[in-house]
Amino acid sequence: MLSAMSNGKASSRRMIYILFAGMIIALSINLSSAITCAKSFQPGVLGNVPPGKALCDTGLHTHTCEFNHCYVVSPSHPVSDRAAIAFRSCRRVDGSESGPVGTVYVASFVTSDPPKMLITNGSESPKGTLLQQYYCPMDQVRLPSCNCA
Repeated sequence: MLSAMSNGKASSRRMIYILFAGMIIALSINLSSAITCAKSFQPGVLGNVPPGKALCDTGLHTHTCEFNHCYVVSPSHPVSDRAAIAFRSCRRVDGSESGPVGTVYVASFVTSDPPKMLITNGSESPKGTLLQQYYCPMDQVRLPSCNCA
């Protein structure tokens, strides 16, 4: 009888260890999930960010991520494809266009302070190499996300 009780306690203890390990694994998976770059995004090809990296600012923290771990909508749409981040209803900062341009293909962006609009570096062509600055409304839905370690 005594050995049956100790076996019961041992199996309960093992179950607690298994549940504890499962909780640790679940928390680790959640902590390593993607973050959305809601305040700013700057790849290493621009500014003072190291090549192969990207700065992703969530509004609470700025993360340095591997550029090839950043995407828009899903990992099958990497940000390295310039057409991935496309903002609409933008206006050129220099005022050379009287109305909004159709689509801006974004290389980087930062929100203005107070956050009323996104200030982007981009082009009006997905293959464009000459980057210009644009003011874009804040209601853009295709913001990049990054899986940062």
